[in-house]
Amino acid sequence: MIDDRMQFGRLTIALFLLSVVAGTSFSALKVRHKTSPGVTLSVRDLSPKFLAFYEEAVKEKASPDARWELWKKMYHFAAVPPTPEGDKMARDLLDRAWDRYPSALEQIRLGATSVGPVAEQQVGAVAALLRPDNPIHIEILVYVGGFEDNAFTVAQEGYITVALPLESTPATREMLMTHEFTHAIQIGMGSFSGGFQRSVGTIVVTEGLASRVTQVLFPKRPETDSIEFTRGWLKEAEEHRTQILKGIRPFLTSDKPDDIQRFTMGPGPAGLEREAYYLNPS
Repeated sequence: MIDDRMQFGRLTIALFLLSVVAGTSFSALKVRHKTSPGVTLSVRDLSPKFLAFYEEAVKEKASPDARWELWKKMYHFAAVPPTPEGDKMARDLLDRAWDRYPSALEQIRLGATSVGPVAEQQVGAVAALLRPDNPIHIEILVYVGGFEDNAFTVAQEGYITVALPLESTPATREMLMTHEFTHAIQIGMGSFSGGFQRSVGTIVVTEGLASRVTQVLFPKRPETDSIEFTRGWLKEAEEHRTQILKGIRPFLTSDKPDDIQRFTMGPGPAGLEREAYYLNPS
C-alpha cells in the first residue's frame, strides 16, 4: 500500500512538476535500453547528486537549517509543486526523512543499476497488454525522495518522463513503475497528452486503467495495493459508492483546475480524498 503522507495525489504532483522536470538540467549519464518492440527506455540518475549532498551534510554535522540550504544548493529536487508552498513541503519531507536515510543508503547507492532490469521487464509486460503500434521512448528519472513513495509521469513537447523514487522498497517500486509505465505508454499511444489540461473523465479512465493493469500483473497482491494511498480508503469509498457516482457525474467533462483538485485531492462531494480514483473501469 502507498501511504499518502502529504495528502497529495500522485497525478496532481506530476502535473505541477511539468515545468520543473522540463526546465532542470541534469548531468547524470543517460543509458538507453531496448525493451519490447517499439519501446525504448533511457535513464537519468539523480542519486549521485543526492549522495553528494547527503555526505556533505553529514560531514559538516549540519543543523536542520544548514542542511536545508545544502539541499537547495546541491540537490534541489522533490516531488512537490514549484511554489513557495512546495518549498515548505520539500523541507518537511527532508526533515522527516533525514533519520531514515541511513537505512536506505545501500539501496540509494545502487542508483539506476537497481532500476534498469526491473524497468525493462515491467515496461515490456505493460506493452504486451496495451499493444502500442508506434515507437515510444520513455525516460526514467531516478531520484531520492522522502519515503513518500511518489512515482509520477509527465509529458511535455513529446518527451515522456517516468520518475521513480530510489528509497522505496523494491517491491513497492515495482508496482509504482508498472502503474506509471501504463500512463507513459497511454501517452505514447496518443490516448491523452500527459499535460495538466485534462478532464475529470480522462483522469477516471487513465488512473483506472493503470490500476487495473497493475492488478493484472500482480495477481497475488491485494487490490488495495494498486489503488490506495491511505489505509482503509477503498472500503470507505465502497460505502459511499452511490454518493461518489452521483457527485462526479456532472463534472466528467470538466477540466477546470478546481474540479481536478476536488476529485484528485479532495475532499470530493462524498467527503473523501481522490474520489476519481475509485471509479476504476472493470
